[in-house]
Amino acid sequence: MVPALRLLRQNYPDAEIHVLVANEAVDILQDIPWIDKAWGFPRKRGKAQIKAAFPIIRQLRREKFDLSVDFVGNDRGAFLSLAVGAKMRIGSISPLGFWGRKYCYNKRVLEANEGLHEIERNVHVLSPLGLDLRDSINLAPELHIYRHHDYAEAILPPKAVLCHLSTSMPKKEWPVDKWLALYENNPQLQSRMVFSTGPSQREKALLADLKQKNPSVLTIKDIPDVAHFMALIKTADTIICGDSLPSHLAAGLGTKQIVLFGPTPLHQWHPKGRNTIVLHAGNCDCFGHPHVCHKSPPCMASISPEEVASYIEA
Repeated sequence: MVPALRLLRQNYPDAEIHVLVANEAVDILQDIPWIDKAWGFPRKRGKAQIKAAFPIIRQLRREKFDLSVDFVGNDRGAFLSLAVGAKMRIGSISPLGFWGRKYCYNKRVLEANEGLHEIERNVHVLSPLGLDLRDSINLAPELHIYRHHDYAEAILPPKAVLCHLSTSMPKKEWPVDKWLALYENNPQLQSRMVFSTGPSQREKALLADLKQKNPSVLTIKDIPDVAHFMALIKTADTIICGDSLPSHLAAGLGTKQIVLFGPTPLHQWHPKGRNTIVLHAGNCDCFGHPHVCHKSPPCMASISPEEVASYIEA
């Protein structure tokens, strides 16, 4: 979404640009200097928090926006587009969702082809504005973090290699034994390697498993929030991670990264950072809704620790 927002800024340099995202995502946008305000919206997966939403909707209506753009295109986004009362409301239309969604927008765009990269799909939503979109895919992501660097420097060793074990689904994760082999087979890197994971109990169990198998590994047990995690990524020399939020944060922050891709369309979701190396698990057919890979060994195991190690100093 950030490249599409920057395209708006380039074409409307005097506009005041506000962004509405989930509460937990505010930190990602808060330090970008050309975004005037990032608003947090309460949400809980599977539940509509209508009462909690009313105060923020009232505040947004007071801003009297001229334009709203719904990049997500789900039912919640459509409702909010209508509720905030912008004069022009742009949103994409797809066959999914509730039948009245198309009436929430007054400038409707057909949903972009899924064969496009997600940056292109977001930029496509801006097509009613008549902007020149031809070079939009070349817009590099741009994120900033000006906080918590003391925290990161106190935890990370010099030239740190931050190894993030978890993703949103087990099928996208490199097996713990592979992470262990990467560590144990490269003694020259061990003093630089630090392991982290996401906040859920399932994700923390991955870190505990690694630590149990080799107590000498350096781990970060609890990262306070996304802003602290961004400071860690920015401070690290390299991050190794799966297809997940950390890869896109690293792309935006300009940190060198080695991304381990598997059951996700590479053409649509690979991070666009200039310092990005993508290693892809071949013959992976776990696309779609399954959360767990049912192959033995799992698809992601086809990426070897030797290949990953070869790119750390590349």
